[in-house]
Amino acid sequence: MSRTDELDALIGAWTRERTAEDVMTTLQHQGVPAGVVQNSEDLLERDPQMRHRGFYAATDHPEAGRIHHDGHPFRFTTIEHAPQRTPPILGEHTPWLLHDLLAMPDDEVNVLAAGEALA
Repeated sequence: MSRTDELDALIGAWTRERTAEDVMTTLQHQGVPAGVVQNSEDLLERDPQMRHRGFYAATDHPEAGRIHHDGHPFRFTTIEHAPQRTPPILGEHTPWLLHDLLAMPDDEVNVLAAGEALA
């Protein structure tokens, strides 16, 4: 006879009273391998290791305002780690891509633009 439902109820009652970090720490202290599954908000706002490393960078974007994003994954003492530029605005590099990189003639670009294929 399975007692899965009973066990699930007991574990659920125990975990509801604790934070994910408390559960992880308690289990680890008892020799049980455990870790917290973190979402982006957890990593950005609550992960002490990420904060200590200064992993996230903040950039002022012309349309989105202040955004936080992954910084450089590696640290070198002789290299500046500040972001060089903000992420592009939708369609910002489209003219360069079509004209300069793909050497697309103006009439083809105009057809794409007329068909609302370009941002």
